[in-house]
Amino acid sequence: VIAFVHAMIVDHRMFARQVSELKEQYRVLVWDMPQHGQSVKLDETFSISTAAKCFIELLDELKIEKSVVAGVSMGGYVSQVIADMYPERVIGVAMTGAHPLHIKLSRPMLFVFKITSLLFKILPLSIFKNYITAMTPGDDSKDYIESMFSQVTKRRLLQIFEGLRAQILIGIDEPVQAPVLIANGEKEAPL
Repeated sequence: VIAFVHAMIVDHRMFARQVSELKEQYRVLVWDMPQHGQSVKLDETFSISTAAKCFIELLDELKIEKSVVAGVSMGGYVSQVIADMYPERVIGVAMTGAHPLHIKLSRPMLFVFKITSLLFKILPLSIFKNYITAMTPGDDSKDYIESMFSQVTKRRLLQIFEGLRAQILIGIDEPVQAPVLIANGEKEAPL
């Protein structure tokens, strides 16, 4: 089983192309993390560890013992926490847009996270929507991002980001024990 873990504010549809390519050879699992897509509960806070627990509950419900976990951006951090908390359930981890959580961030990157949190609080949501949409290649993907932004409030975006930020600051104690593939795109800034 290859299980995909999506990025912040999007949902399982982020992986439609990957599912289409892989479904003939593999069992493929896509899901909506808490506070995303069909898993939104307005009274709930977001944390990476809660997302990891929900993922394992989903595997249990589907009677899946182990999977490869592939995450993008925030999904890469969730994938690492899944592998850290439940190593017996993970065959391997593939991630892009995330750094290894056992490596603590440099002071400049810690400052970036602090500033980003402040920017989320003071700037209108449309600024982030326009920025993310502009960075997204392809008209279909841009339309998807715009539709996802229309479903999220600034408050929920901040809440999700704070859950992500908290996990990045905490990190994990040691490297993930499963095989790990870290992919970095041409236009990504190294962390």
